[in-house]
Amino acid sequence: MKATGIVRRIDELGRVVIPKEIRKTLRIKEGDPLEIYTDREDVLFRKYSPLAGIEGEASALAESLHEVTDLTAVIFDSDAVIAAAGKDAKTLVGEPVSEELEQLMRERTTRITSRQDGRVVPLFRKEIMHVAAQIIVPIVSGGDLLGCVALVSGREESLSECELLVAKNASAFLARRFD
Repeated sequence: MKATGIVRRIDELGRVVIPKEIRKTLRIKEGDPLEIYTDREDVLFRKYSPLAGIEGEASALAESLHEVTDLTAVIFDSDAVIAAAGKDAKTLVGEPVSEELEQLMRERTTRITSRQDGRVVPLFRKEIMHVAAQIIVPIVSGGDLLGCVALVSGREESLSECELLVAKNASAFLARRFD
């Protein structure tokens, strides 16, 4: 663990304020769930991701999506890639989401776009792969946003309604794991 030099007192209700600089750096927003761990005298807060607990299933689903569609399949929790399949996709696991994708997920918006219509959403904080067309479907369970499923093509083509339906079914499958 890295010391920050910041000290906060616990109030009478047992609350402690996480400093704004740390929340900004770790992209912790109001309403984000935090998981609490203890180890002897240490207390550790970690952003909670229910999808992180099913990475094996998410990886198998991403592989299936890739095999069925021949597109790169990427499964995100609200912060980063948890599973990916397709050309060079294994290197994507752990990559943080872009602010644009994070906003799209918060809006719970399904998007099918291509470079031709000029609305391709950057998926990652840094440019990692060429995206010419994409389908993005949020994963929502019990009203809570868990992440999203993305199907991505590097070819200048329009993606079909059939591929959109496949992505929606994958999202629904993951969401049902938490109902």
